[in-house]
Amino acid sequence: TVSSQQATGANISRNLLMLQNDSVSNDIYCSFGVPATINQGIRINAGGGSLLMDDKWPTSTLNCLATAVPARLLIEEGTGP
Repeated sequence: TVSSQQATGANISRNLLMLQNDSVSNDIYCSFGVPATINQGIRINAGGGSLLMDDKWPTSTLNCLATAVPARLLIEEGTGP
């Protein structure tokens, strides 16, 4: 979507977050705790761009938006000791 949407809810136990842009040609931008904005926050490039956060990271909501539609963001979230 080209407007900011919640991708994951707040999670105080989050200790792993994997994001992958499954879109062919549209970048995705993400921000923690605030609405996502184009050209700010975390940019995940089209064509399989990814980000792995495998330590304690922000526990707030993750909000994302795409530069155009269609766009698909793959998300894997982990919790544990």
